[in-house]
Amino acid sequence: MMEMSEAAPWMHGLDSKSRKDGKKMEAIKTAEKDGKILRVYADECPEDPRKQFDHLGKMACFHRRHMLGDETGKSMEDCILTENDPRVTSLPLYLLDHSGLSMRTGDFGDPWDSGRIGLIWIEAEDFKREFGRRTVGNIAKAVRLLKAEVAEYDAWLQGEVYGWAVADRTDGAEETEEDSCWGYYGWESLLAGLPEGWKREDLR
Repeated sequence: MMEMSEAAPWMHGLDSKSRKDGKKMEAIKTAEKDGKILRVYADECPEDPRKQFDHLGKMACFHRRHMLGDETGKSMEDCILTENDPRVTSLPLYLLDHSGLSMRTGDFGDPWDSGRIGLIWIEAEDFKREFGRRTVGNIAKAVRLLKAEVAEYDAWLQGEVYGWAVADRTDGAEETEEDSCWGYYGWESLLAGLPEGWKREDLR
């Protein structure tokens, strides 16, 4: 159990759909139109976004079994001080640990398998550099950004990372792959990043 008392489109690109064992990956969604085929795949080896990409927020987590979040060097006592610092914008982190992991900034309401696990925050100097003065509107922007970072991480924890590939099969000819892109964290992220000429309705 834990020890400490919503998503924007995130895309980080790869362009390969080969499994390490050489087997062909199976598409989870397929659409066809105008001689083109769009295939969507679940990314079987997604990158941990907190380790591979830059973020404005800092994420500290405390768990007996799982190494989560960023290597901030902060203790739980440090995080309590950070959370109570009026110059810092922060949100609590909660983890659901049941047949997999899920993280969000609100309580899961499950006293047995979930609880408070840590904190995500933006340092005062980083806030000023990114947003300017601490107005109500800028604080709201910062909170939305933190929630988006948590949603990205949650998608990775749940294995909801995707890629797409487009192939041409005009006039029944042999398929030729034209384009592909990987690293979409969350289904909405994928739908927001479909290739030109394709819409979310095409994947229904």
